[in-house]
Amino acid sequence: SLDADSEGEEGKFYVWSEDEVTAVLGPEDGALFLSVYGFRPGGNFAGGRQYHNWTPIGRLKPGMTLVRAQEQFNIIGANLEAEYPDTNEDKRMLLQGLQEALVRDYRGSLLMLMGAVGLVLLIACGNVANLLLAKGTSRQSELAVRSALGAGRPRLVRQLLTESFVIAILAGVVGVILALWLQYLILQAMPLDVLGISELGLSAPTLLFALVAALLTSLVFGGVPAVRIAPRNLSDQLKGGSRSGDLRSGMRLRSSLVVVQVALSVMLLIGSGLLIRSFATLVGQDPGFDTRNLLTTEIRLPAEEYPAEQRPLFFNQLADNLRGLPGVTGVGLITQLPIRDPGNNIYVYDPRQPRVSPSDMQTSFVRTIMPGYFETMSIPLLAGRSLEATDTAEAPMVMVINQTMADSLFPDENPIGLEVVIDADEATTFQVVGLVGDVRMGSLANDPRSAMYLSYYANRSARMGIALRTEGDAAALAPAVRSTVAQLDPNIPVTEFDTMESIIANSNTVSSSRMVTSSLGLFAGVALLLATVGLYGVLAHYVSQRSHEIGVRVALGAGGSNVLQMILGRGLALVGIGLVLGIAGAIGGVRFLEQQLYGIEQTDPITFVSVSAFFLIVATIACLLPAWRATRVDPIIALQAE
Repeated sequence: SLDADSEGEEGKFYVWSEDEVTAVLGPEDGALFLSVYGFRPGGNFAGGRQYHNWTPIGRLKPGMTLVRAQEQFNIIGANLEAEYPDTNEDKRMLLQGLQEALVRDYRGSLLMLMGAVGLVLLIACGNVANLLLAKGTSRQSELAVRSALGAGRPRLVRQLLTESFVIAILAGVVGVILALWLQYLILQAMPLDVLGISELGLSAPTLLFALVAALLTSLVFGGVPAVRIAPRNLSDQLKGGSRSGDLRSGMRLRSSLVVVQVALSVMLLIGSGLLIRSFATLVGQDPGFDTRNLLTTEIRLPAEEYPAEQRPLFFNQLADNLRGLPGVTGVGLITQLPIRDPGNNIYVYDPRQPRVSPSDMQTSFVRTIMPGYFETMSIPLLAGRSLEATDTAEAPMVMVINQTMADSLFPDENPIGLEVVIDADEATTFQVVGLVGDVRMGSLANDPRSAMYLSYYANRSARMGIALRTEGDAAALAPAVRSTVAQLDPNIPVTEFDTMESIIANSNTVSSSRMVTSSLGLFAGVALLLATVGLYGVLAHYVSQRSHEIGVRVALGAGGSNVLQMILGRGLALVGIGLVLGIAGAIGGVRFLEQQLYGIEQTDPITFVSVSAFFLIVATIACLLPAWRATRVDPIIALQAE
């Protein structure tokens, strides 16, 4: 393990996990070795007090609460601020439980998906309630006979509840079986490894939740129909005299359920539409370089075997050999590849301006590159020159900056020839010799930030990322790259080959957005199907209950278009009310999607209009079949049935 004296030639020792050691050194060698992630001590950019980028992990003593520990850390922070006002002004440490910290970035997404599950459950329950109400209407005579034979109303309610319980249990069993079957498809369609989930499974709490949910929904949504269906007035039920009154009352309740289903479905569809538009905007962002036919990997040289003066020779030879591979059109080397290796920024300032406190200073990403990197990545050189092999530590210190850094540090000036100070233990001045285009270093969701590129020959890292531009399939080149490295040194492993397109597709931002969008889209699709079925069921039952009235209308001269208009009008009226309520609910609830949206407004008019139009089309199709059946009612048969 590490202690206070653990400092070697390159400045820092690192303890690696067993998996990391095996991946880098191979299964036969379990020794740990030095790996450089920073800069040389005593040289440029050794970390100073102004940097606060450590994330300590500690364990509380028995009996110590997080609140009490936070109070003590607040005192420590105040004392450090008083002792070091230049570097610790307004600096505090925020304590969090490890579990909370791990799920912090995903809590909102998970809560949103849980809410979507709840809405789909409500829509499904609305369908069940509608089905039970419709079935109960057709059983009025049966229930009246049971009541006449001595069954009290509580007895009939219990019978109907028992039937709904049986349905719920059977549905719950089928649902669990489907969940066990579908979980593997879910992992393939929506990889959850970004959340640390590599496999699914139904635990005892999950099964218990499913059982309780099934029982509660059957009690609530089966109880209301049971209470309404159980006969109150036996004589009226036996005479059939309450048919029209029950029809109006029952239809009002079923119509209300359809309106609620439509509203909830529209809310889910709008949320899904916003996420789809946001995801399309995200993946359509220009990263600042050409991602096509670009293979990436990383080389980590053992620091003891490759001291600083030997590293340029190795990487120069490696780059030359890689350029000679068939199909390779460019080779670039950089300490941290964009998107793949985010982070690592440092304070900078214009030496012509008064120096400010660290809290007010500008930061910039810092990368070390070898010649050919910009050309390989297709990053445009806007002005000046690139970095060359002659830019060594003995030569004047130079850098290339991106457009964002030039605009923020030197507004309205030509940055070529100007100086930049990198503020570390020893402030070091660099001259700007080149200006390149912006690159999204860490994520497609983040706007380009200030970035500067330094010469590898002045800052010789043992760790370098490699990017190879190819003519064809980039992934197919991996074995040749591994063989090329082995020819130089067979003891240096090369792992983690990825194309840049796959790196971006599997990055946290994109994969998380894809997962949430796919999940909510799936729920919205299920909700749309359920709402459509519910609307169809209500209208079909409405037609069957009013077949006598429709027959009379036809007998008195009403045409098919009149009947069609009546049924369609009723169905679309329910849809219209549900649409208005759904849009209003979406406007109020879309704030929960705020952190998930990128590049579009929460009330994006295109999404709201397109979703409304789409739902109207689907709803009209669902209304057409019952309406067409209504036009086929034979008035003679309808009147004879009476």
